[in-house]
Amino acid sequence: MNDYNAKTRPDVSEKGTRPQRVFSIKRRMLLTLMSVLVPAVIFLFIYNFYVINAANDGLAEVSATALSLYCEQMEQSLGRFNNNMINIVANNNFKALAVRDSDKLNAHLNALAVTDQYEQLMYSEESLAAGLILSEFHELYRGVYRPDITGFYTKEGLTHYFTDRLQTGEKLGASLWQAADIDGRSYLYRCLGYQDTYCVYLLDPESFGVPSVENDSEGTGRAGAKLVLFNEQGAITQKDLVAENQIRLDMKSQEDYYFTGSPSKYMVLQSPVDGTDLWAAYMVPYGGMLKNLNNSQYLLFVGSLMMLLLIPLGYYLLKKTFFKPVDRLVSEMETIQHNQDTERVEDSAYPELEFRKVNHTFNDMLDQIRDLKIEAYEKELSITRVSLQYYQIQIRPHFFLNCLKNIYGMAEEHNYDNIQKCILYLSKHLRYMLRDDARIVTLEEELTYIRNYMLLQQLSAKYPPECEIDVSGDILGLKLPAISILSFVENSVKYFAGRQESLKINIRLTMLSSAEGRLANITIHDNGRGFEPEQLEQYNYYDRFIGHNDGHIGVFNVIQRFLLYFGRENVGFAFSNNEGAQVDIFIKCNEAEENIDESTHH
Repeated sequence: MNDYNAKTRPDVSEKGTRPQRVFSIKRRMLLTLMSVLVPAVIFLFIYNFYVINAANDGLAEVSATALSLYCEQMEQSLGRFNNNMINIVANNNFKALAVRDSDKLNAHLNALAVTDQYEQLMYSEESLAAGLILSEFHELYRGVYRPDITGFYTKEGLTHYFTDRLQTGEKLGASLWQAADIDGRSYLYRCLGYQDTYCVYLLDPESFGVPSVENDSEGTGRAGAKLVLFNEQGAITQKDLVAENQIRLDMKSQEDYYFTGSPSKYMVLQSPVDGTDLWAAYMVPYGGMLKNLNNSQYLLFVGSLMMLLLIPLGYYLLKKTFFKPVDRLVSEMETIQHNQDTERVEDSAYPELEFRKVNHTFNDMLDQIRDLKIEAYEKELSITRVSLQYYQIQIRPHFFLNCLKNIYGMAEEHNYDNIQKCILYLSKHLRYMLRDDARIVTLEEELTYIRNYMLLQQLSAKYPPECEIDVSGDILGLKLPAISILSFVENSVKYFAGRQESLKINIRLTMLSSAEGRLANITIHDNGRGFEPEQLEQYNYYDRFIGHNDGHIGVFNVIQRFLLYFGRENVGFAFSNNEGAQVDIFIKCNEAEENIDESTHH
């Protein structure tokens, strides 16, 4: 959509002239539309945001109640185990085992009595995974294990976890239940002892999980909920679930609840578990903000989205009925402003009556502008033709004067044979120059007359010049202004005069390939003294000096003729000193350009 920047213009009234702000009508209509729809949509979305937060708070409240109940049940279970451990430690059998002057037999009997109590407790408490009795003095280590804990090495691993710590002098007694990862399984353990004898309980933390709920028809928020026990090192229970879903467990979080997990998202509430160094996290699968809305709230949210869709719909209708016709008219005007051609737009393209009238008037103006452009183009074409002819005529006298000077020198020497040859070669040039179509020639024709020119020079020079022409690729059909390459050859002869050696000129013609297409490269090189620094600067930066330099008219005329014929973007010149003077001409060309008829350029 095009728009116009606000600007000022004089507005003449009875009080005088004063600036007035001018706005695009499209902008005004959009502002009117947005001033109605945007506030309404913003209000509805704020309300929906409030409703969604209220629904999440309701789900969090239900989940917080469930978490509190589970934590309370867990704390009660741990309290029962604490009381049981205290009773065992206070029992006479345990005390007798802790007495160091008892013999080995009594120690084993007392340990057997304690383990019997472990077995009785294990029948009633499914959470108890193992109960150990450890006596460092008697070197007595016994345990009772839940049936699913099997294998000698597994049981030995549980015992060694604590005996190794005893051997390092560590005191095992602790007031809190702690988590331990032993042989790849997680346990909650607590040690209670007297002197160097300890009672150890290991609990299965998975037994404190949330009972499975397949559906949630009552709206309790418990469907698929999980209870995770964790500490600073990470999850103690539900490790696979936490890892697979990339769930973040944060003991330092100050939020009542937070959302985490990918790809499955969970609402997480957490609370510390009294009597342990653990936290409990209650995780409820969160299906998105719409899942917890009731029917009326859901309909309100859908209505808000529909209101939001009205903004692009309203814009689409405005664009179709108003903006598009305006943009089309503006685009046509800008095309004309940038001197580009444009087609008439039929009145039937505008279904609106007002735009049809505007378009009809615009088409009449377009016809008038096109007539003016044709007239101006024909005038510019005439000027270009005159300029091309002027540059060509300007370059001819220099060549003729050089030839007449050479014939005069031969006549003084009575060299009549060479005079005849010179006149013969010169007649070919005159026939070439006086042709009606001699303004544009092929490269092959230009090279023919260069050879004739070199023959003329060889007849009169003390040290006959040499010219070698090297042609590579299909380039001889390329058309270019006449006497252009010849002008550079003449310059080489002119500036070489007076030297006691032969002039050697090399003309190399090649066709190059580039990313932009094919390039014709014409190189003229001689073994002379090269260009002066001032000449190199003027020739290589010819755009600065064309029309502002009285010297080197021949070279600048050649450059201007190439620019007129090929266009500035399609030709380039490079002048350099490479053990003599070297001129490189680069011309963008293709098959169509090589076969352009001369008449299309005049």
